[in-house]
Amino acid sequence: MGNIIALDIDDCILPSDGNYFGRTSDSLDIFVINLKRLVMICDKYKAKIFLTSSWSTILSLNKFNEISLRDRELTKSLEEMYYYKYENMAFAYLKYYLDGYIIGLSCGNRYKDIKKLKKENKVVIIDDWDLEELSDEKCLYIETIGLITNKAGYEINNFF
Repeated sequence: MGNIIALDIDDCILPSDGNYFGRTSDSLDIFVINLKRLVMICDKYKAKIFLTSSWSTILSLNKFNEISLRDRELTKSLEEMYYYKYENMAFAYLKYYLDGYIIGLSCGNRYKDIKKLKKENKVVIIDDWDLEELSDEKCLYIETIGLITNKAGYEINNFF
């Protein structure tokens, strides 16, 4: 039995720069903090990461557990050019911190992914969707919106 982190990305550990109080430019900074915390969690509990995020549709994973960004046909609108630049920067951080830790990508249905994972592993779900119904003795759901907090760390420590 292994320890698995079932991980979402958008809004969960990569927050939006659009906030009710205005636009910020710190989402990638917060993302890096979360990635550093994930590495610490993985190292301490000998855990691996399974990406349940929609990012699974744009990523590839090789036999060495190294991720790459799939080629996509890009349009030339300014808004899309900004988004892809931002996404590429986020991917670079994801690759830098989590290469070697990621063991799988979603089939497109995180419920199916998690149910399959928890058959043979202890699973911590880090997600902004409400997946509490999947929690049991082999699976802990932690709602994370923007930052993996110390409270989440406490819960993960008690679970693993």
